Amino acid sequence: APQVEAAEAALEAATGEPFPLRVDDPEGCPRYVGLVMEGVANGQAPLRVRQRLERLGVRSIDLLVDLSNWVLLEQGQPLHAFDLEKLGGGQIIVRRAKEGERTKGLDEVERALGTEDIVIADAERPVAIAGIMGSLDSGMGPATTRLLLEAATFDAARVRRTSARLGLRTEASSRFEKTLDPHLPRHAALRFAELVLEACPGSRIALPLADAFPSPPEPLTLEMPLTLIRRRLGLRLPDTRVRRRLSGLGFEVKDHRNSLRVGVPSWRAAKDIECPEDLVEEIGRLEGYGKIPAIAPVAPVTQTLVPPRRKLARRLGAVLSLDLGYHEVA
Repeated sequence: APQVEAAEAALEAATGEPFPLRVDDPEGCPRYVGLVMEGVANGQAPLRVRQRLERLGVRSIDLLVDLSNWVLLEQGQPLHAFDLEKLGGGQIIVRRAKEGERTKGLDEVERALGTEDIVIADAERPVAIAGIMGSLDSGMGPATTRLLLEAATFDAARVRRTSARLGLRTEASSRFEKTLDPHLPRHAALRFAELVLEACPGSRIALPLADAFPSPPEPLTLEMPLTLIRRRLGLRLPDTRVRRRLSGLGFEVKDHRNSLRVGVPSWRAAKDIECPEDLVEEIGRLEGYGKIPAIAPVAPVTQTLVPPRRKLARRLGAVLSLDLGYHEVA
């Protein structure tokens, strides 16, 4: 995993109270992590960062935005950073938008919001459309020295509906609409801090981490009968091979009678692995679908019995129409 040791040490050294954070819409935002950094110097990113982003199809903007995009591509977790000096009231509130509330995005387009939309707001106004785009008047610029980094998880369906209604699909929304692991934001935030600390030697983590995570999901455990692989794939695989395949993918595998109890890691439990057949699919993928024998399905076939009255009706119809020349009308 990408290193975050320097960020962890800097976080332990941070003192004071976490940045004021309130989540009024926990259904729309299951987790929100806020990280405050000071002493940053925004400007052009190093050449290696710009080249990597451009090779991956992402336009370089400035150091702080580029580093957040670096983490997005590396971790799969979208990030957004606010200029701390531009946040009114010194707080963040995650809530539903008010009907008709408006905000101007980083693309300089003003949009009207509805009550199904999730917004990130300060004490005065929305500063971002959650999971999609930040607002122009809270974004970072060349003068930014203090920032609040957002790493969060948003409800996939609501991000998708808002994105479709506004006609606005971004790198962030394309990830959030697929459902992300709620355990990822903390590590992604620290990874961003690690990169900033390296790029800006005078920077530091100013406050302890603000982390609103009221209802962590229960770990998912599936029971998979060992015979299920043969029934679904037609492959006879040694039990040890099955265990090794699943363990190699990060699953926790334990024996349970004639089955396996498989603990699903959090990064695969977000609507990816949900039932034993999904585990069978993983094994088939690793073994190679070309190894699965092509066998025609075998099923019992029973003759359908036609009732005598229907047989008589068909025979009479044939005689009247074909033999006697009558026409049938409904």
